Amino acid sequence: MKKIELVTAHISQLLAESIQFWIARGDFGDAVVNLQNEQDTRRQTIEYGYSYHAMVKDPQAEPTDIPVILQSLYWAAIATLQESSDEELNLSTDFNNCIISIFGPGDKLRPHVDVDETRTHTSKGDPVHFYYDKDVVGIIIKADPKGKLYLVDQREEEEENPDAVYLPEEDGFVYLMTGESRFVPYAHGVSEVTDQRISITFRTMHKRFG
Repeated sequence: MKKIELVTAHISQLLAESIQFWIARGDFGDAVVNLQNEQDTRRQTIEYGYSYHAMVKDPQAEPTDIPVILQSLYWAAIATLQESSDEELNLSTDFNNCIISIFGPGDKLRPHVDVDETRTHTSKGDPVHFYYDKDVVGIIIKADPKGKLYLVDQREEEEENPDAVYLPEEDGFVYLMTGESRFVPYAHGVSEVTDQRISITFRTMHKRFG
């Protein structure tokens, strides 16, 4: 796979631990909580703002409020990304989709491409009336020894692609996926987790109509 440039950084260990503690409390308010349990994808997600799962079912679904603690996490993440980059990133300040992903032993996420402006249906054939912006900001709240985010070229036939790019995750690791890394033929997934992996991603969702 050709080299894909990613901007990476770190938030403080203290901030990562405080988010872990907040998640462990389990008080998610009006978030959309979903348990994926398929052969190639197993994880729990907690969504704030516009929810992918809610919007697929109902294009008129309203966003939920994003907790202040997660808004502060986003600001800290984009600040440290900008500090680590030699170029102006111009990251959006108006994100409206936040997903907490919790992986347990044996959980994983199949390689996939997020819905972009060119796609009108999900991989399962469901129509979608929205698309995601080009930037994804992610934070690893709790890293796993084996389960890691990776990028793979979908044109390769082998399921276990030796050229897949695995991110060097650790608690507090921050990454920006943008440009080529976000679109076909490149897909991203999470390899099988041995203990626990918690990540949070921030995106901006755009409605196609209305």
